[in-house]
Amino acid sequence: MFGLKSSSGSGRDGAGVAGGELRSEVEVMAVYEFECKACGEHFEVSVPISEHDRLKKRPPKCPKCGKSRVQQLVSSFSTKAPSKC
Repeated sequence: MFGLKSSSGSGRDGAGVAGGELRSEVEVMAVYEFECKACGEHFEVSVPISEHDRLKKRPPKCPKCGKSRVQQLVSSFSTKAPSKC
């Protein structure tokens, strides 16, 4: 569900064959940054963009102390176009 990456510690791409054609399914992921108000830990959460509203309703627990007193931080946005093969 949520992929956590701590600043002090750590999409789903799949390919399938349908009708003889190779098809690629990529779930668009977003990375959100959080700060724990209990211990000060900064960490990131990777979730599908479709899960953003659920993330706001149920914030993640801090990976360091396990508390739910977290605040989402404002972070920069970047994107990278897929490379041509």
